[in-house]
Amino acid sequence: MKKILFFIESLSGGGAEKVLVTLLSQMNYDKYEVGVLAISDVGVHKKEIENIKLRNPLHFTYKTICGRGKWTWQKILYQLIYNYFPAWFVCRLFIPRGYDTYVAFVEGYCTKILSFVKERKVAWVHIDLKSFPWTINKGIYGNIEEERDVYNKYEKVVCVSRSVEDVMMNYYGIRTATTIYNPLDTEEIQKKAMEEIDPMDPSFNLVSVGRLTKQKGYDLLIPIIGHLKGQRLDVRLYILGEGEERGHLETLIADHHLGDTVYLLGYKSNPYPYMKHADLFVCSSRAEGYSLVVAEALTLGTPVVSMRCSGPEEVLGKGKYGLLCDDYEQLEKEIAQLVMDRNRYEDVKHMAEGGKNRFDIEHTMSQVYTIIGCG
Repeated sequence: MKKILFFIESLSGGGAEKVLVTLLSQMNYDKYEVGVLAISDVGVHKKEIENIKLRNPLHFTYKTICGRGKWTWQKILYQLIYNYFPAWFVCRLFIPRGYDTYVAFVEGYCTKILSFVKERKVAWVHIDLKSFPWTINKGIYGNIEEERDVYNKYEKVVCVSRSVEDVMMNYYGIRTATTIYNPLDTEEIQKKAMEEIDPMDPSFNLVSVGRLTKQKGYDLLIPIIGHLKGQRLDVRLYILGEGEERGHLETLIADHHLGDTVYLLGYKSNPYPYMKHADLFVCSSRAEGYSLVVAEALTLGTPVVSMRCSGPEEVLGKGKYGLLCDDYEQLEKEIAQLVMDRNRYEDVKHMAEGGKNRFDIEHTMSQVYTIIGCG
């Protein structure tokens, strides 16, 4: 029986965490022994992997590392690990041994730590690091050369889209990069979409799903809704997700007098009823790797309009299955036209219907097994 360890920051409500949970739900546990190692003992997805050995040797929680009040030993240790201890030291102290393959399932600190494991290791990259170099901006790596050296220690670097693979190969020089699309359990999505929710406003309803971070572009989407309201267009925007930008976004909503128009609904463990009942799904991201939520919207037959960043462009077949916008001015114009022109809206809805059946989870899992050494 092959033993696999997945290493991730936490099991919070982000896209990479959700992808891991879906992947774990599809694995054959009669053949594979799987463990998950999380740096922080936080996350809405913890209850979804109760049958899997979850390791959290540092016992960090959101309260102990971010809460106000006295400095506990956990908070001090957290700061030491992230800001002072070298990655090789953290690896030696906290990474359990005895696994056949180690998987760094998110770019950044997890990838840096696992690069010091001597056993077989695989890294996952979920975002275009050229367009959104957050790992360097946050100081995890001093420069691209240091990050490149880390990835070159991995036997395989899995990218969630062809465009991300292109960045890793041509910008980072990683010759072991390959693409595996995120697993999508379409039957489960369709089933969950049937759950009842409070009725949406009888307006033109837009939905977006993602963490409240700068990357997602909600700070630019909210003013667009303000402009549409100024044109007397009857629209509503529902944003599902949580994150550090909440306070800033709430200020934007107040400044544009959108308290009855834009709703920050927080994290939803089941976003699919909202996506299914929406008139339009909006991806306003500045950068994306694959954009799982765009693929999920297509699965539900919901029309999509997205910024032309690498992942959504690929998922939408370069505009075959949804609308792509080169800038936020075009995004505003496209949304306005869809609200005002029913024929145009029906055309885009037909495009989405054409992309509903593109995601084969069995093929994806076969690729996963091969890459992590189980095929």
